[in-house]
Amino acid sequence: MKNKVFLLSITALLAVAILTGCYAGAIDNPEFTEAPNGATVINEDTAKRAALEQAKLAEEEVSFDKVELDSDEDGEYEVDFIYDGFKYEVDVDATDGSIKGFDKEKLDKTDYYDDDDDDDVIPSDIEVIGEDAAIAAALAKAELEIAKEELTFIDIELDADDGKVRYEIDFIYNEFKYEMTVDAVSGEVYGYEVEAPRGQESSLPENRLSKEDVLKIALEHAKLAESDVSGIHIKLDEDDGRFEYEVEFVCGYDEYDYDIDAENGKIINFDREGEHCSAPEVSTPDASELIGKDAALAAAIKHAGVDSAKVYDVDVEYDGHHGENHHGNYVYEVEFKCGNTEYDYDINAFNGEVIRYESEIDD
Repeated sequence: MKNKVFLLSITALLAVAILTGCYAGAIDNPEFTEAPNGATVINEDTAKRAALEQAKLAEEEVSFDKVELDSDEDGEYEVDFIYDGFKYEVDVDATDGSIKGFDKEKLDKTDYYDDDDDDDVIPSDIEVIGEDAAIAAALAKAELEIAKEELTFIDIELDADDGKVRYEIDFIYNEFKYEMTVDAVSGEVYGYEVEAPRGQESSLPENRLSKEDVLKIALEHAKLAESDVSGIHIKLDEDDGRFEYEVEFVCGYDEYDYDIDAENGKIINFDREGEHCSAPEVSTPDASELIGKDAALAAAIKHAGVDSAKVYDVDVEYDGHHGENHHGNYVYEVEFKCGNTEYDYDINAFNGEVIRYESEIDD
């Protein structure tokens, strides 16, 4: 009878050992520290070493997600780490480093984070694009044609949230602070904020037009095709809280300069100058060939899209010179106001074409 009881006891002990995963006892050569409640406990490095020994892994092989002392309840460390597509969760006794709990769970590669914990984790087998590629994507999104070395400040962090592994990138350029989120797998930029320098209240419009959009607007206005021009330069800039594109290109003798609203595509300013070589000589026109001041004013008002009845402070002057200022054209210089906006036009004196114009809000 005694032999039978003894065999049953051995069987029970073996079952317990199997259910508990054959946990290790107290760890060798522990290092201690003082917990917030004053108790003496092993330190984090010892807890990590105990967890790794239980998993039979080396520290350089894993990515730690959490090492946390839960001294108020069970007096144990919660040690979580990732290795080879698995998440390991190990509970380590805070008094001697023995293992109190152990779990190993396969991570789903389509789900880049752990739903159960507040701290998201990144599986070790996810291939990311790298910091340099992420920074390049951020600069391209901001339409900054610069090298990262030109930035005043930059901070980049690999993180996981909302089902995506991502790079959080903060940088400063020309006193503007940029905060961007870049998908660490695809390189897509899906979070974007810009903070203006102190004293300026502005933020970059999310639905702004692209460089291709504003170039098309400028070329249509100039009645040119992209194949007709060269020296294309497009820059996004901020002026008094409004973001606008500066568009420049050259066609023949003429350089075209546009300021275009980044949100609605409205042409704010336009200038065309013959700066690149001497224009051909133009013979002095006969007065009968000129359209006249009234027609020049009408052409400017029509282009501005304002009500002629509300126009005031009108000044129209004929410029009979055809030097560099008007790239070989005789022009009418037209100035007027409508509402709180001042308009300034150069109108071709022969055909009424708008050669240059500017508009400015009069504060």
